[in-house]
Amino acid sequence: MTFSRSLICFGAMALMGFSCQANAQQQQQQFNNQAAQQQQQSNNQRQRQVAPQNQAGVNQRAQATAQQPQRPFAELDQGHAQLLDRILDLWQDSSGQVNQYTCDFRRWDYDPTFCNDRDPSDNRMMSYQISDGVVRFANPDKGMFETTIVRDYSKDENGTVAYNERKDRELNHEKWICDGTAIYEFDYPNKRLYQMAIPAEMQGNGLVNSPLPFLFGVEKQIIKERYWIRVITPQQVQKTEIWLEAFPKNMNDARNYQRLEIILSQQDWMPKMLHIYAPNYDAKTNPISRVFEFGNRKVNSQLAKVQNIMGFFVRPKTPLGWERVDRMALASQQNAEPPLNVGQNPNSANQGQPRR
Repeated sequence: MTFSRSLICFGAMALMGFSCQANAQQQQQQFNNQAAQQQQQSNNQRQRQVAPQNQAGVNQRAQATAQQPQRPFAELDQGHAQLLDRILDLWQDSSGQVNQYTCDFRRWDYDPTFCNDRDPSDNRMMSYQISDGVVRFANPDKGMFETTIVRDYSKDENGTVAYNERKDRELNHEKWICDGTAIYEFDYPNKRLYQMAIPAEMQGNGLVNSPLPFLFGVEKQIIKERYWIRVITPQQVQKTEIWLEAFPKNMNDARNYQRLEIILSQQDWMPKMLHIYAPNYDAKTNPISRVFEFGNRKVNSQLAKVQNIMGFFVRPKTPLGWERVDRMALASQQNAEPPLNVGQNPNSANQGQPRR
């Protein structure tokens, strides 16, 4: 699965992780930390009695701990920490006043598998695809994301670079909707509309875990619980922008991205750019990433309010010729399916054919 597609799938699943879940995870983490400390003390006391054959288990536990995300930079000094707190406070206060939000976006996708050419003006990698689209949000937990135009990179025999709009729009169309009670993801290539109900206890708690981190409202406490974050604003833009760099603290986020760079506009305190680095990103060997630029940002627009009331966040009808699929039921069915013998084809009585 490509980095691009994994983020789309993450969109449907990640919206389930609202702030009430984050609080529960925090309490559980505190308990786990205390238990880990007690276990470590006990291990230290028993270390002299550990038999050689049991030492492998101790090493395995240590290795599992090492696989957790590690702090990528040193502790912030007092001045930097205070600056970060002021920024997060202002950002939280501003986002808390947002009831309706709409914006257009342009997205650049980078992957050397599809395009490894460099821009001769600055030697930066060229994006293999540029997409335009729209984002909508209504407080507290209604959201929509949709691409409208997709352009692919091309270069002719003379070296002239162009981005040509794709004609097979349906095969590249991305869209998801959250109406506050369920999440709907449109799978255009396979003509499926996936639906996943949101448990009642999670409804109304915001979209803090959406597939576009930090776009649908922020809470300072949750940000600091989930990320190691620091300010990286270049001096030449300090009067107009705030640049932040965030690294995930938990494995669920780390599986989706290695780090994030967020550019806030000091005019409206909304994200104007977002750079998402692939989990295995490496500037030299694996420079896969995705950049969003958010333009035409409108906060608490009366027009948007009327448009939202008229149906942007309602339960979508199943398009003609499509299949509506309940994700939870599908997952339960797949888990309940008995395992096949190695080499057995599920659609045939013949043996020895590889399962696809």
